[in-house]
Formats: sequence, C-alpha cells, structure tokens
Amino acid sequence: MNNITSDLDGCERVLAAIVFSDAVDFSARMRSNEPRTLALIQRDQTIMKAICERYQGEVIKSTGDGLLIKFSNLNSSLQAVNCAIEIQKELAKNAENLDSEAILYHRIGIHFGEVFAISNDVMGHTVNVAARLESQAEPGGICLSKTVYDLTKKTLSVQVRYLGHRELKNISNSFPVYHISLGTESNNVSGALSRTRLSKQDYRNRQVLLDKVYNYWITGVLEHSLHARLLWEIGITPRPDMLDGSWNSVLKTAQTWQRYSARTRAIDIFNNLGAGRTLLILGQPGSGKTITLLEIARSLIDRAKYNVSLAIPVVFNLSSWSAKKQPIDRWLIGELKGKYQLSKEIAEKCVKEQNLLLLLDGLDEVSVESREACVEAINDFCHQFGQTEMIVCCRLRDYQALHHRLQLQDAIYLQPLRLEQIRAYLSFGGEKLAALSLLIETDKTLQKLARSPLMLSIMMFAYRGIPVENLIKKETLEERRQHLFDTYVCKLFDHRGGQQKYSLKTTKYWLSYLAKQLKKQGETIFSIEQIQSSWLPNSWGKFKYHLEFCLLFGAIFGAVLFLLFPVVFPHTNLTCPSWVFLVYGMVGGSSVGIYAAIAWTLLNRLLGKRIRSSVGGLIFSLVGGFAILPTVASVYMTSCLIDNFAIEGLFSFQSTIAYLGSFFPLFYLISALNAISFWAVLRTSISPSMKLKWSPTLAKKKLIYGMIWGLKSGLILGLIYWITLVEEILPTVLLVTYPLSPLARLTILILASELIGGLIGGMLGFFIGGLTGMTISTTTMPNQGIWHTLYNAICLGGMTTLIWGAIAASFGSHFSIVAIPLGVAVGMMSGGITALKHLLLRLNLRSLGLIPWNYARFLNYATSCIFLQKVGGGYIFVHRLLLEHFAAMDWRSRSSGGRSK
Repeated sequence: MNNITSDLDGCERVLAAIVFSDAVDFSARMRSNEPRTLALIQRDQTIMKAICERYQGEVIKSTGDGLLIKFSNLNSSLQAVNCAIEIQKELAKNAENLDSEAILYHRIGIHFGEVFAISNDVMGHTVNVAARLESQAEPGGICLSKTVYDLTKKTLSVQVRYLGHRELKNISNSFPVYHISLGTESNNVSGALSRTRLSKQDYRNRQVLLDKVYNYWITGVLEHSLHARLLWEIGITPRPDMLDGSWNSVLKTAQTWQRYSARTRAIDIFNNLGAGRTLLILGQPGSGKTITLLEIARSLIDRAKYNVSLAIPVVFNLSSWSAKKQPIDRWLIGELKGKYQLSKEIAEKCVKEQNLLLLLDGLDEVSVESREACVEAINDFCHQFGQTEMIVCCRLRDYQALHHRLQLQDAIYLQPLRLEQIRAYLSFGGEKLAALSLLIETDKTLQKLARSPLMLSIMMFAYRGIPVENLIKKETLEERRQHLFDTYVCKLFDHRGGQQKYSLKTTKYWLSYLAKQLKKQGETIFSIEQIQSSWLPNSWGKFKYHLEFCLLFGAIFGAVLFLLFPVVFPHTNLTCPSWVFLVYGMVGGSSVGIYAAIAWTLLNRLLGKRIRSSVGGLIFSLVGGFAILPTVASVYMTSCLIDNFAIEGLFSFQSTIAYLGSFFPLFYLISALNAISFWAVLRTSISPSMKLKWSPTLAKKKLIYGMIWGLKSGLILGLIYWITLVEEILPTVLLVTYPLSPLARLTILILASELIGGLIGGMLGFFIGGLTGMTISTTTMPNQGIWHTLYNAICLGGMTTLIWGAIAASFGSHFSIVAIPLGVAVGMMSGGITALKHLLLRLNLRSLGLIPWNYARFLNYATSCIFLQKVGGGYIFVHRLLLEHFAAMDWRSRSSGGRSK
C-alpha cells in the first residue's frame, strides 16, 4: 500500500485539454478487409499527428483506430479545438479525391480539466469524459464539454450547436454537450429530417428505438449469424434491369453498368445514391441478403445515434404484410406497435414525418398470391412518402417471377461463392473437413449447394469430422439439402451434451409445429403473445376453445349484471341475498355463452372471414338473438319466482305463453344485444397492449369523449327507466310527490340521467382515458405484452372501483355495491378478455401436446441449441431455410411419450 501511495505522489497533476479521436465503422471495416483498413488508419493518423504538432499538442498514444492528444499550454482549450477543426477539414479535403472505399470518417471529443501525467501516459476523469464525448459526435464532427465551450466560445469562428444533457457511459452525471459540424459528415440529410431540435422525451424515444433495433437485429441476429464471417468476399453485381422500366431507362442514360470491385460493400453503394436513396438487394437462398441488410443497419445505426437529423434505421420483415394487405404506412404503424412496443401516436408520427429509414427484408416470404400486391403497395408508399429512404431484400427467382417491378433507385445482386472460395474456406478446417472437401470436388450436386454461404457454413458444422464413406450420397439437390439439415439438427442437439432439457423428438415436434404456424401466418418473428385460435388444428378444437371462453365470459358478465340489478331496479324490493343473484347470473350467463359459441361456430363455417365484418355482426345478432331468446325468457321467469312475484295465471301453459308473448319485442332486443356483445369479443384477435402511463394531454381529450359516451348512456338509461319503471321509480329518484305530466316526467328523468351519466363518463374518461402507453417500452421479455395487458386490466378495474365507490357512497350505501361489478366489467374490457383468451388458448394447445406449458423456457432452450435466435421479446429461426425444413416435417408423427424429460 505504501508503494502504491509513493507512486501516486510521483505523478504530475496538470490542467490540460484532452482530445480523443475515433474512426467510424472501424470494426466492420476491419472484418471486411483488415490490411486495407490498417493502411487507411495509418494514413489518416499521419495527417492528424502532423497537424497536432503544428498546434503544439502532444500525441500520447494511439488507441488503434484513434489518438489520445494532450494540450497543456496557456491556451490549451482553444488550441485543442482549433487543432480538431483543422484535422477534420484536412481529412475532408483529402476525401474529395478518394473513392468511398478509401475514406474513413473520424469523431473527436474534447474536455478540459485536471489529469495525472504518468511517464508517457495521462489518466483521470478528464480523459474518460473526452473519450465518452467522442462517441456523441457525428462522423466528421467534434463534441465539446461545457467547460471547453465556455473557454472558447468568444473566439470560435465556427457554428456550435447545443445538444443538451447527454448520459455518458460510466459517467455518473449527465453532461451538457456542444457540437461543431463542419459540413464534412458522411451522411445524406433529407429536408424532412433536418429538424434537430428535439424535446427531451422525443430524444429519449429516438435513442430507445435505435437501441431496440440494434439489440434485436445486430446483437440478437447478426452477431450470432451462422455465415456472417463468410460474407466479406461475396461479390456484388449491379442489376438495375430488375427495377421498374421508367427507373431502368433513367439509370441506363445516367450511368454505364459496371461490375463493382471485389472490395465494394453494399453500404458504400447505398451511401453513394444520395438523398432519398432506395435500394433493392437480390440473391439466391442463403446468399446473405439478410446479413448484408443487417451490416448496413449496423453502420446506419452507429451514425444515427449521434446525429438526430438522420433517419432511424428500422428492420421490418414483409412476411407479415400478407395477413391484412394494408397500405405500407398503416402496416408500418402496426409493426412498430407490435414488434417494437411503440404507442400508436409515436408510431404514426415516425411514419408520417418520414423519420424512419426502412430496411424491408423478406419480400419473397410474402405469400405468392399477395406478392404482386405487396410490390404495388411499396411503390404507392414511395410515391406518397418520397423522402423516406428504403432497402428491400428478395430472392432473385421469386422477384423475377413478378409482373410488377419495384420503383427504386438501384438494385444489386449478391453473387454465389466461387469454387476457389469454397476450397479456401474448407481448407481452414484441416483434416476434420478433408472428407467434405474431397466429396465437393467430385459431387456436382453438393458443390452447387455449397455455393450458398449459409449452406457452406452448415456443411462445415454438420459434416465436420465425418469420414467420407459415412457421407450418404444423394442424387438430387433437394435430397442433399434434406440430409444436410437432418444432420445439422442432430449435431446441434448433441452439442448440448448432458444439458438436454427436452428430448430430440419433442424438440423437433414442437419446433415443427411452430414453423408450420409461422409459415401459415406469413410471420418470421414469433412472440408468445401472438398465438391465435388459428393455431388449433381442427374445427373441434376451435369450437371447444370458443365454448370454454363463452362460458367464462358469460358467467362473469352475467354475475356483473345480476349484481347491478337491485341497484338499477330498486323498485322491485328484492329480498334475496346477493350470492343468489351472483350464482343465478353466472348460470344464466353461461347458458347464453353456450348458445353464442354454437352460433359463432355455425356462422363462421357459412360466412368465413365475413363473420367479423359489420354485416357478419348484424347476421350474428339476428340469428344469435333467436338462439339466446329462450335463455333470456327463462332468466326473467325464474327471477320472478325468486322474488315470489304473484302473477295471476302464470303457471298455466296458455297464460304463460301469452304473458311472454306480450314481452317478445323486449326479450328479443335484449337477446340481440347479448349476441352483439359476444360477437364483439369473439371477432377480435388476441391483441396485447402496452403498459399504461399517465398522459395529461390525452386525459383532457378523453374527458370530452367520456362525457359524450356518458350522455349517450344516460339517454338510453333514462328511456329504459321511462318505459319500464316510470310509475314506481320516478318519485324515488326525483324525490317528488306532486303530480307531473308524462312529458314532464320523461324530460326530468332524461335530464337527470344525462347529468349523472355525463358526470360519471367524464370522470372515467379523464382518469382512465389519461392512462396510455405514450412512450416506447424500454424492456422486452417473452410474453411481455400479455403481462402488460393483465397489469392494465387490474389497474383500470381497480381505479374504476375506487372512483365509482366514492361517487356511489354519496347516493347511499346500497349504491356502493355497484363499484365492484363495474370495476370487474371495466377490467375485463380493458385487457382482461385478452388475457383470458390467451390463457384458455395456451391450455388448449398444451392439452393437445402442441406446445409446452412453459413456452418461454422451451424457446430459450431452442435458442441455446442455435435453432432459434432471440429478437427482443420474440424469437426467429436462424435462417428461413431452417424454418422451411422444420415446417416440412410431419408434426403429427410424435407419440405421446415424447414429452419433456
């Protein structure tokens, strides 16, 4: 300890300006071409060191892709800033005469403070801050701390922009940051995105979305890719002939088609397209289209993080477009809500203000019958949102089969591997891949398969160490592919050793069913909360699920209505305890639910998808009304018996029929309304919601809506009271004993109902409507949407109970009982129904053995086996070809004994 103290005492503590530089995309460039990138960084650092010497700065050391520089003279801050400006200007000037592949962009951060000078190094908090400031700069820009800005602002001749307080990594307090832009940035900034003044919340939303895209696709997919390391030598060919004819003719006259050099990267081609750039990436299956797209995404995200004027790169998979065939702008809003957990308001703003750079993967994964329409929808979107930049990926053969062409600026084709490249990659495996190398030389079918980077990487894993005599020779390409994937799946499973939580048979069975459903639904990313009733394998399974749901839904709302009965109709003087109404309501509601489930199943067979339309709802109410009518009539008759009503002649058959017939219109109306309520909940898919957050702006807006709905409800309630109870209840409610004309009674009753309804509706609208997911959720976990939905239901139901309980208490204690059933009703309508549907569906699928009960545990296990990759709170097969392989399996072949160990 004494030695350490003496060493620190020997340090020189000085005030200095610290300059820290860094090269943009250095790691990606090193992966692409290491020798060339090292030569480029040495070239730029030579220029930087020479300029530093002129400004009396001391280069402490090189950090590989950057320099650490110290200025410790009298005007150290000013000299440091002027040196940094000169460096960026000189590098930009040199870049004018270079092609894009020979240009490196640099970021610089500067801070002033006390440092420890130890031998030939400097340390301390000031150095750490300068290093973190560098990461906040735009490519070609300079970031200053407030200390440096205050010391130099009176003498600087360049424009400085205040970026606000920024959270710097491993720095406890947020830092005010200033930025110098010299016009040397590498990015094309469109007019629609030139707004750099963002509110604190907007900036946070932007950064959270960027982090999500990076974590989902770069960390979750790209960095775990099977064949990303094989892509750095993939050749690129221009294919403008694949674009719409009008664009094709423009490109023919504007440029000569030339093959790109061997070192050309897709990001360089995209950058050179200019503002409003759009690009089509074509290739064979497994050629690296998605990986190329994600490499571009990584570079774009790195730039957008530190330049708020740039569009936010967001990856979407077009496979989900087939389900609804919406205009692309509406589809994007839905994807942002569902996949990235944005609120509807934020998603709409991002799309309409053209704040996104769209990375659209999987045009070939759109269903064949919808692919032409999807191309037209993309072209329409480009016409409507002309400043939105875009990249689209598609398999070449599927794209060539289309009659329509995309109206994009440029198109490129990723070339298959050459035989000499295949040999070079296999040589890295040594003796363990000797058998595969020998077989590829003589087997033309296997050789053709190996031209795909994905398939080659799978071969190198699956056939590693296998003798040549054990490599079964297959005649056709499809047989080769099938054998390869079968071997690959077994190798991945065996790779787990003794840590297998599930048998191979069970794993393949559940993954096969998952793959079939994803392919059927046109989805690529799977989230547990997106499971729908269409996952059930047959009509009986779907009927059983709908019957169970209708039974529970009917029981809950039957209980709610019957608990409200004594309060809504106090004139009846019912003497039964509340539990009788509770039980009777549950029985009656369940009976109605049985008829509703039967009606839904029959009409769904007849009408198909039209059952969910307005016309389908009308038909369901008419038919369902007759189906439910006997139950409603029996409920009324039994309620009379419960209350010991003395109705003369009630128990003779003829008088009973005559009595019920006089109330037929009312009974049928009630039955039809019941049917509509069941139709409304059955027609909607399981759609989770975001976690609630209080929004004063939305609360004021919902206050008006709540009052309007309250006035409508009050009007309806007033009319019902007038029709059924006017003689008995009016004196009680209005506390009047003097005679009134029928019109006066009706007017007073409706006005009173309107006043009460508007007051209650407005309060509910303000307090409940103000709760909304207005921000982007920062955390993601499996089934997060369902948990948020359940949380919302409990919060809103509980809040309704408290608000109504407080209001009802002022009208008398007998009104307070309304608070609980009303809270249950609001909770169910605010997410409880969705959670109930999801639970019942999971139970039904589990009872059939189609999914495990703990689905997240199984999916995480499949991820550890490298069958899947985790994308946020969802999962994706490591490649589309693997998904297609599992989807082709016969999932019905598993015996009941193949369950988890």
